[in-house]
Amino acid sequence: MKNQLIIVLTALFLTVMGTPQTTQAQSFEKGLLSISPGLNLGNIGFYGSGTGIPLVASAEFAILEYVGVGPYAGFVNYSFGSGANKYRYTFISVGVRGDFHYNALLEEILEMDLNSDKVDLYIGILLGYQTTSYSGPDGDIYRGLYNNRGTSGVTVGGRYYFNKNLAVFAEAGRSLYGALNVGLTLRLK
Repeated sequence: MKNQLIIVLTALFLTVMGTPQTTQAQSFEKGLLSISPGLNLGNIGFYGSGTGIPLVASAEFAILEYVGVGPYAGFVNYSFGSGANKYRYTFISVGVRGDFHYNALLEEILEMDLNSDKVDLYIGILLGYQTTSYSGPDGDIYRGLYNNRGTSGVTVGGRYYFNKNLAVFAEAGRSLYGALNVGLTLRLK
């Protein structure tokens, strides 16, 4: 499964990078559609130390000049301990997010070029729901540690576009599973 994901992402990357590019417009403008697969780093909200790298993904449709909305999802298997004392949680998060893209607005206010054809700065709000499943020894103290629950978060992020269709992104703040999301953004429209 992991190898298949890497192959698909590599193929998408090579396809986008090989596409001839015309003049670049603003990095964010009304009508754009993009997807952003990535990883979540920084175990905020998890008990102790363990293993598991959260996968995250979102889609965004620019509905206004500065505002984009869309779904997000996240998945992680988190485990710790060993042998008979092995504990495993599976977290699945889904929800919606709204982002306010302020790079072009800053350029207008400050009357200076902030390289908006390559840089996209934004603040995001996430609202969703997280389901949790658990496996481990019966009657242990960890069984009820995490429950299904509503989630919310605020992030500050940015994208850097290599070309019209491909960017890297980073988001800091309270997001799905930790303090930092990193990944790629693929512009589809």
